[in-house]
Amino acid sequence: MPPSYINKEELFAEFEMLYLQLKKHMPSSSGDLSWLKARLVDLAHSFVNSPIDSKSFVLQANHLKAINSLKSNKDIYITKPDKDSGVVILDQNVYIEKMMVILQNLNI
Repeated sequence: MPPSYINKEELFAEFEMLYLQLKKHMPSSSGDLSWLKARLVDLAHSFVNSPIDSKSFVLQANHLKAINSLKSNKDIYITKPDKDSGVVILDQNVYIEKMMVILQNLNI
């Protein structure tokens, strides 16, 4: 599903974080680093100002039925992945067990 709204501040912050992460990888020159930052700014503005083409995201009736079935299933947990985009679907009990292990880990 296409987003109905793009939070510009959040998007620009994501591009800034990308720049800060890439900056650590020893650029060959300060000019290259400046070029990278300028290019990322251009990309961010181009992305934010692009219209959302919802026609390319047409869902068929069977897709909507599957989505509604998943949403109503209380035995699963649906969330976003830590990295990248997508969907993660987990058994609710497995999710709770994994979260408890993380919360009880004293080495973090």
